Amino acid sequence: MSEAPRGELGAELADAATTWYPLPIADAVVALAHADTAHERRDRVVEVFRAHLRTLAAIAVAGRVATGAPPGGDTDEACRLLAKLCRQALTDGEWAGLLRELIRPWADRDGHPVAALVALVRDRDHARLIDELLVMRKSETVAHGPTGDADQLDELLARRVPQLERLLRAAEPLWRAHRLACPRTSTDGRDAWSLAGDTPARGRWARLRLAEAAPAGEVVLVDGDGRPRLRLHPVVLHRRPRDGATEELFVLDHVRRGSAVLVALPSLAELRDRDLAGAIEAALGRGDAGDVEGPPGVDRPFRGLARFERRHAAVFHGRDREAEALANRIRGAGLVCVTGASGAGKSSLVAAGVLPRLADAAAVELRPGPDPEHALARRLADLLDEPTLDDAILSLLAERPDQLGRWLDRRWRARAHDGATPLVVVVVDQAEELLTLCDDPGRRARAAAAIASLAGDGLISRAVVIVREELFARLASLPELRLAAREVEVVTTPGEPALWEALVGPATAFGHAFDDGLVDEMVAAVSHSAGALPLLQFCADALWDRRDPSTRRLTTAAYRALGGVEGALASHAEGVFGRLTPGQQTAARRALLRLVTSERTRAVVPRATLDALGDDAAAVIDRLLDARLLASREEAGGAATIELVHEALIRRWDRLAGWLDDEGRRGRARGRLDELARGWDHDGRPVDRLLDPGALLDDGAALAGAGELSGAGGAFVAASRHRARRRQRVRRAAIALLAALAAAASIGGLLADRQRRHARSAERAARVAATLAEDRGAELATRADDMIRLRAAAIVDHDATAALATLATLSPAARRRPASWLLALAATRAGVATAIFHDPAGAIDQVALSGDGEVAFTVARTGAVERWQLGARRVQRLVGVDGRWGIATGPHGDWLIAVDGAGAVWRWRDGAAPRRLAGGPAASPGLTASSDGRFVVRGADVLLAGDATHDDLRLVASHLAARAAIAIARHGDAVASWSPDAGVVVTVAPAPP
Repeated sequence: MSEAPRGELGAELADAATTWYPLPIADAVVALAHADTAHERRDRVVEVFRAHLRTLAAIAVAGRVATGAPPGGDTDEACRLLAKLCRQALTDGEWAGLLRELIRPWADRDGHPVAALVALVRDRDHARLIDELLVMRKSETVAHGPTGDADQLDELLARRVPQLERLLRAAEPLWRAHRLACPRTSTDGRDAWSLAGDTPARGRWARLRLAEAAPAGEVVLVDGDGRPRLRLHPVVLHRRPRDGATEELFVLDHVRRGSAVLVALPSLAELRDRDLAGAIEAALGRGDAGDVEGPPGVDRPFRGLARFERRHAAVFHGRDREAEALANRIRGAGLVCVTGASGAGKSSLVAAGVLPRLADAAAVELRPGPDPEHALARRLADLLDEPTLDDAILSLLAERPDQLGRWLDRRWRARAHDGATPLVVVVVDQAEELLTLCDDPGRRARAAAAIASLAGDGLISRAVVIVREELFARLASLPELRLAAREVEVVTTPGEPALWEALVGPATAFGHAFDDGLVDEMVAAVSHSAGALPLLQFCADALWDRRDPSTRRLTTAAYRALGGVEGALASHAEGVFGRLTPGQQTAARRALLRLVTSERTRAVVPRATLDALGDDAAAVIDRLLDARLLASREEAGGAATIELVHEALIRRWDRLAGWLDDEGRRGRARGRLDELARGWDHDGRPVDRLLDPGALLDDGAALAGAGELSGAGGAFVAASRHRARRRQRVRRAAIALLAALAAAASIGGLLADRQRRHARSAERAARVAATLAEDRGAELATRADDMIRLRAAAIVDHDATAALATLATLSPAARRRPASWLLALAATRAGVATAIFHDPAGAIDQVALSGDGEVAFTVARTGAVERWQLGARRVQRLVGVDGRWGIATGPHGDWLIAVDGAGAVWRWRDGAAPRRLAGGPAASPGLTASSDGRFVVRGADVLLAGDATHDDLRLVASHLAARAAIAIARHGDAVASWSPDAGVVVTVAPAPP
């Protein structure tokens, strides 16, 4: 036989082991053959030894299950170890002891189902080799750490590998005579998969024909003729560690708190099965090992809104399959990202479901917070039990964060205690805090690189990153964490059966039950909600406080009193808030808003920061902690931090959601006001840039009152409020004027219904005018003008014929008075008169009279505009101005605004050429202007014209087109309109600069 290279098995033995030795041993031998370094070969030697020992022990335990207690009963040591097996995991030394004690009663008698196993265990050389290799398992893998001397490693391998070879060869008769097999589920129970040799690629197992049928899907030990000799179920299972993976052989590790824990060797994947636990305990005679009044270390069956911690594994039910798959994925992948909706139970699944399944791993959990580097350094220093390492780790993170994984690997291997090199699992919970709380890009990048470095090839460390699904893409887009997008476990809300078990399991563990039908009703109420788990836990926790101690039941009556699942959370939070004093409620609002980020996630805030919010803050925080609405935890150095107990509060408590909406609106208003104020201040604080009354100005007043605006922002809001109050006064005056106009319009409507009286009115007006014409005195002329005004007010816009008749009776002097032009305007607009003055321009369609009655502008039907100096009887044609759609002038007739047929607006000033004003929407007929010509009402539009040197025209507001009356304030500050269908509309124009 040729000698194998140092640290490797001989080729003949390796070939035999990978061909027909049981699956765990064969896989471990393959791993040893592929080891690259002396350090790795040393560890693989231990793995082959463990696979050998645990496979033999599993067969021995299965034999004890199949045959029951041996004649004379189990030895005292066997009873002790079996009892411990039903409570916790055994060490390798204890597994070796249990193997010997279970075989000992069969040393001098027949009847054991696997006689070759009895012979092997009773062999003294085999027993001595196990003891020798247990020494290596316990201490020699640590004596030469990763920086150990190469010569020492060579000496160790030269001594231990031959011992391992002799151990494996001693078992050769057993494995030649027996094979492991698993009958296929789709056959008659005789066609089986062979579980000997190393794991085939992609699960292409060799087939084996059994001489006798065996239970489908259960592992059996068969002899050379294919006859089943021993049923290994439930001690050995052939299962997939997770969906899509190749099946592995799992052997019993221990039973604890209602679950059977099985482990695959050498991968160390875990499998938990609650259904098998009772069968194993009963078969081993340990059925009284379970707890009835509640698992140790857990004082309540339900967690409310708090997450499950590792110590709550005994009451974490309903997610066994997910936890097993995720634990096995973590073992095989360096970096795993766990994502899902808020409330899906990601953190609880990892803490209470996955980490307890990684029994051989040292786990550390952290949250990044605003300073993820310090958080990582503190937790790793705690893991290594060296608090003074904080500074060293921070220095490494500052200079070479990508080397953290290798640094941790060296430190951990050098200080391992039991000869194994266990995994180190670093769980980064709520990793979205890298984005939502850490505002330093450099610090964020270094922390991300450090986390990613934990997943390096060949390292003992693993990283688990837990992140909300809506922020997963942003987190994975960080260059340092792109690896997180490769191994992703999506956690969804469990189905109804799992939700049902999440309620029933914890209650049963505490010896209680729900009323009939209550669990179904609770699950149905939230089964389609993303936050189903925390809501159910909260409601069940509230029911636990209201349980019936005499019947040990959680009752439907208590459930109804709570308001059901949906109402329980909001009712609880609202009840706690309602019992606070008004001052405490104000403090609670401030504190709770500080505990929510701008993206509506939970924020972690130092307790001292919250206590400083006011005199009542500290007492309020204590009240909310007692009510389990807040959670507190102690950081390194003893500083306490506070956070909301769960994000379901953000979504389900209407009061808090309303506060957040208000705060969001105030924040948006604050930002908008600051932006507007900066521009206003930069441009010299123009009046026309101030705010109009409305929601933004109201928010600004509230923010200014609370001192939340900058200096410019406060001045901007104050100036806007001052102008708004001034406009309010103007508006009130305009409304009073408009009311008078509306009354006049109503009276005019009544007069219109009395058309038969108009003729008599015209006759009386003619007689009055005739009398006035005979009287040439100034006093009588003045009185005549007064009479004409009174008459015009009654006639204009109601009877054009009467207006023309009245005009015809006037003397030439009276016709030049302002009142007469009102009559003329009514006549010409109605089409009764076609001209007032004879002029080549043609028939006059429109007339505008100056306020002093000395100047008139006329528009012919062709659109030609003429200016009439009435006293001098002079006429001036305004070349280039078309007033077809409307004209307006001021008190002295020295300016004119006109709208041409195309809708363009023109302005003419005495002594200057007409100018076309730019801007403004398409026009509609009709035009009115303020006394200075700056404020223009054109059809339905209120326009603001520039000064004499500017040609701009800006739309200020739009009134109803079908108005019945209109008035402009004396100084042009406001325009008011009234119509029967819309009532009063008032527009205040910006004050002149």
